[in-house]
Amino acid sequence: MSQTLTDLQFAIMSALWEKPGLTIVEIHDRLGHRHRCPQPTIATLLRRMADKGLVEREARGRAYAYRASVDRAECERTVASEMVERTSTVFGAGRAALVSSLLGATEITEEDVRRAREALDSLESEIE
Repeated sequence: MSQTLTDLQFAIMSALWEKPGLTIVEIHDRLGHRHRCPQPTIATLLRRMADKGLVEREARGRAYAYRASVDRAECERTVASEMVERTSTVFGAGRAALVSSLLGATEITEEDVRRAREALDSLESEIE
């Protein structure tokens, strides 16, 4: 995936990752009050996302059922990569400073530390 998703596109993808095969009406219902967006807007976004290969659709009666074509991890990697690019002017090439600032920007839990440590251990084993 080479592009960032808007907040609404990510919400649509999240609904499809959680439950593949949703129709526009079902996606609209799942987005609820968080994203006050009319169904025609969701339909337009889904059509554009299908054209870009982000979602696939299949006919289900008179409607289409949609499912994500890319997985969540791939989208997360894209967002992280773009975040590093955008913040490079502040942090330079110092990825460690970026990670440290991200972890220190909000309250951190023991679970956050454990998961960060696991991720770093995994990266370290890939380097060796």
